[in-house]
Amino acid sequence: PLPTEEFEPFVDLHTLLTRPAHLSIFLNYAMGENKPNNLLFVLCVHHYQRQEKYKDIKSLKRAAGEIFQDFLNPSAVLRVSFPNEILTEISVGLTQTKDAKLLQNVYNKALLLATKQVNVMIKDFKTRLEMGLG
Repeated sequence: PLPTEEFEPFVDLHTLLTRPAHLSIFLNYAMGENKPNNLLFVLCVHHYQRQEKYKDIKSLKRAAGEIFQDFLNPSAVLRVSFPNEILTEISVGLTQTKDAKLLQNVYNKALLLATKQVNVMIKDFKTRLEMGLG
């Protein structure tokens, strides 16, 4: 098993986002478990919300639409499930929002739910590591 300090970054997603090497280890685990969808969704939305190149409404809509197609479309390979009211809110936001800041935050509720799911996976992964199974 790894020394205890090696487990420290596997506390939550916020911590992992500051440790790229540990994040890649966790991503490898998530892919091996065939459960990378929530993590990939969170990483894509996180990137989308922080990119300077997505400041104008046209590029924001294009990037937000790609996220929707990749993760929320019923036929998406990386489908992530959310309550219908959140999906409806996102759809309305994507089609009707003309404000860049609102569009940049259209995925916030879904992001919170997906992050909770990822944090559960991180705790499971940390437990496996501590048991020497990782």
